Amino acid sequence: SALSFWQYQIHQENSFQHAVTRNLNDKNAQLQKQLENVIREANGELNLLGSKVSELERDLELERRKIHELQDTSREREKEYQKLKAQLDRVKRRALLAPDASHAIQPPVHGFSHSHRPLDNQPRQAVGEVDIGAVVGGMEDYRGKPR
Repeated sequence: SALSFWQYQIHQENSFQHAVTRNLNDKNAQLQKQLENVIREANGELNLLGSKVSELERDLELERRKIHELQDTSREREKEYQKLKAQLDRVKRRALLAPDASHAIQPPVHGFSHSHRPLDNQPRQAVGEVDIGAVVGGMEDYRGKPR
């Protein structure tokens, strides 16, 4: 009887420990599934963000190339502008300094507009096809302007 009671208590304790173990194993399995879901979602987000980063890096590289091309085009246009401006200045100087102004050639100016104003208190002198006052006035207009 004391032995039966002791066996009963051991059986009850064993059943209780078995129930606790089963309950903990169930909770562990449930938490493991939740963890796997969280990891799967995080990996999905990481893949999505990695794709976005790659796409943005491609876009950035494209924009850098465009900027480089635009800078090259701008440099080329600036060089051409400076050449044309220097050429125009040389033609104007030749027209002013030509001993026989009738041989001076009027420069073809495409798309440029000049302020044709006479020098202060000096009348305009037209020689051949070149209006010297306009040339000098045009040269004065270009002074001080950024090149």
